[in-house]
Amino acid sequence: MMKLARTAAILLLCSGAAFGQADVKSPNQCRPLQSGDFIAPNEFIVGSGSNTMVCPRPAQVAEVRTAALSTSDATPTPVGARVGPRVNPGFAQGTVPRIQFAAGYQYDSANLSGYGVSTSRVNTNGAFMQVMGNVRPYLAVIGNVDAIYKSQVYLFTYAGGVQANPIGHRVLTPFVRGTIGAGTIHVQNYGTTTGFAWQFGGGLDYHLRREGRLGLRLLQFDYGQVRKQGVSLNSIKLGTGITF
Repeated sequence: MMKLARTAAILLLCSGAAFGQADVKSPNQCRPLQSGDFIAPNEFIVGSGSNTMVCPRPAQVAEVRTAALSTSDATPTPVGARVGPRVNPGFAQGTVPRIQFAAGYQYDSANLSGYGVSTSRVNTNGAFMQVMGNVRPYLAVIGNVDAIYKSQVYLFTYAGGVQANPIGHRVLTPFVRGTIGAGTIHVQNYGTTTGFAWQFGGGLDYHLRREGRLGLRLLQFDYGQVRKQGVSLNSIKLGTGITF
């Protein structure tokens, strides 16, 4: 009985040593295939018969499999989905100038009214100059100065306001606007007077290049008044020129 126990202890010690050696084996070392062996996902079988071995898979193969799984798990982009930033209507995003100018010729038909009396209209020629600050694709703040002359009579109007572009900035850009400010009338031998001025109107610009600054002010129309002490100078203005 003692001899049998001694033999069992020796066998247990030998098996423990073998198990410890298996634990310290290099992860790249192959081992013989044993009956009932468990083949891990990172292992593969090499050879056949009595020479059959179980070896670890190369790291590159595992990385390729991981990348393939990551790609297959990715959610596909739906058909028709928008890719990239949203582009402002009209010109491509970022190409609408922040500041623009316009200048040109202006025709003015004016008459005086007040205290129940109205004069006949007088037709005059003049010029205009405007600056526009585009704060949105559809909206700009504007400043306007125009001048007319007729038979020793000068009228200067200077005003500011807002301009709306209903369809944004395109090759053909319609606009509507309104301004308030002041008007100064000078009549030779009678002196100068300044009164409150307002006007509203609209027009149409044509851009020579979709992304360019230079264009044509095909038409602008404004109706307005300069008013002082119950007397109004009523003006209908038509203009054309360039934008840049």
